[in-house]
Amino acid sequence: MIIEPIILEVEKMNVYGIKKLPFNKNNSLVVMFHGFTGNHIEANRLFADLEKKILEEGIGTLRFDYRYHGDSDGYFEDFSLSAALIDAEHIMEHVLSDNRINHGKIGVIGLSLGGAVAIYISSRYDISTLVLWSAVSKNWFRKKLEIVNSVKDEYIHLYGAYRIKREKMLDIATFNIDEYLPRIKAPTLIIHARDDQAVTIDDPKYTYSKLTSKKKILWLERGGHTFSHYDIKKYVIEKTTEWFKKYLEK
Repeated sequence: MIIEPIILEVEKMNVYGIKKLPFNKNNSLVVMFHGFTGNHIEANRLFADLEKKILEEGIGTLRFDYRYHGDSDGYFEDFSLSAALIDAEHIMEHVLSDNRINHGKIGVIGLSLGGAVAIYISSRYDISTLVLWSAVSKNWFRKKLEIVNSVKDEYIHLYGAYRIKREKMLDIATFNIDEYLPRIKAPTLIIHARDDQAVTIDDPKYTYSKLTSKKKILWLERGGHTFSHYDIKKYVIEKTTEWFKKYLEK
């Protein structure tokens, strides 16, 4: 097992991550894109525990924090989706510069807002497969734009101690997901709980309808936004690992 910390300089700021490779050469790899206010471990340790399972299958991983999140530089209130997309591009270029990775066997997964990042990356790079967990789509962005338009203050206060600059939320809310969904060629697995209150079922339904690649949607009757039950989380990780194994086998 090769374990390497990653520090990438992006616009004079540091993006931190960790890469794990089972082999010295010809590794397949999954890149993980976390959600809004999340990090490379994710809620309920979703990304950390998924990593363990796919490493057992001989598939490498790369987890990282966008700027303004987790261990990476910046304060959350300055986060924008545009910044996350730039970070993701730098991560992908780092992956493609590593000759130990099989560039024809790269998968990506996105949780929540990370789903939009994963969709963007999958539309621009030669990705073998895409997985979307509780991923945002057109309805979520529309609702966020309504919030932006209703607030005139400099900051929008979110849940807990989080706040974000209004102009940055506007950047997020005006992301045009329709520009990228039709370009995706990779087989795509969508997993979504029907009782998700953060991203309602209209979003995965919309994404599924716009995808032209091979696709599958797996509905959960419960689990909420981050699969907050042991058995449900275990099931989601098992099904996701099976999907990656199917499309990233050597």
